[in-house]
Amino acid sequence: TESFRGVKVSSITLPDTVEKVGDRAFSGCTLKTLRIDGNPSLGVAVFMSCMSLESADVQFVTAIPDSMFSGCSSLADVQMSGSIVSVGQESFRGAGVKALVFPGTLKAVGNNAFSECTALEHVAFTGDLDSMGDNAFSDCTALKKVEIQSVGSAGVDVFIGCGAVERVYTKDVGSFSFPSATRVYHDLPESSADVLIRYDFGDLDGSCVLFR
Repeated sequence: TESFRGVKVSSITLPDTVEKVGDRAFSGCTLKTLRIDGNPSLGVAVFMSCMSLESADVQFVTAIPDSMFSGCSSLADVQMSGSIVSVGQESFRGAGVKALVFPGTLKAVGNNAFSECTALEHVAFTGDLDSMGDNAFSDCTALKKVEIQSVGSAGVDVFIGCGAVERVYTKDVGSFSFPSATRVYHDLPESSADVLIRYDFGDLDGSCVLFR
């Protein structure tokens, strides 16, 4: 835990022989590039607040833990696993990513996972999600295009504060949870810009509140 916290280092490569990395192990470091060659057990906030980090190659890591890249405001290039299954709470909060495309293996997105990613313009989920947490993309002020296949259960205020949204493509809302208290698309822009939200509702039981 916190073993290399705040050290001055420009690059880190973790070989596939590393089996475990503790909580906040490299948080606050000055590194610019990161590579993880294996799939170790990762603690929380391992690289949190590494504000100089520009690129991260974690293509063998199948689960992004809580707060892993939270506060990495320069992080624009992330290479993730084609077998990723989960993205933890606040894992990319405030990161500098511009576009994210997730494989069909991804099943869960945690609370505030991408909130305050003010450079994020496009996000796509190519498979069916089991869950998407509260405020998952809150205050992503540059977000324009969202692509979602289906979500079994969505939290509240998923896209709150995303005033630049222009296109939302959703394949199947029949399994996308919309309880009346859930403001999934709250704060869409009140402007003359076109906002296209395309749905294939499928079979729905009971009432469904989409917009208010």
